Amino acid sequence: MTSTVLLADDDRAIRESLARALELEGYRVVTVADGGVCRVLRAEDNRIPVLMLTARTRTPDRVAGLDAGADDYLVKPFERRQRRTEVAA
Repeated sequence: MTSTVLLADDDRAIRESLARALELEGYRVVTVADGGVCRVLRAEDNRIPVLMLTARTRTPDRVAGLDAGADDYLVKPFERRQRRTEVAA
């Protein structure tokens, strides 16, 4: 069974390249440009894993992303190995 992950990033180039890398690793990737979709998914009790990518580094931003329903919050730039570890978790 293929695992599905939702990838939220407002930068189209990063979103597409990371989605492709995850697909090559065997994931089914759903992409969105706005992390706000997390609240909608969680309100509908959708438990798809959400990986939020952002340039926002402040703790309140991280807390807001996780409170919105993200399962993980990666700050850009990040190393490929770090991203692989976060997704696998």
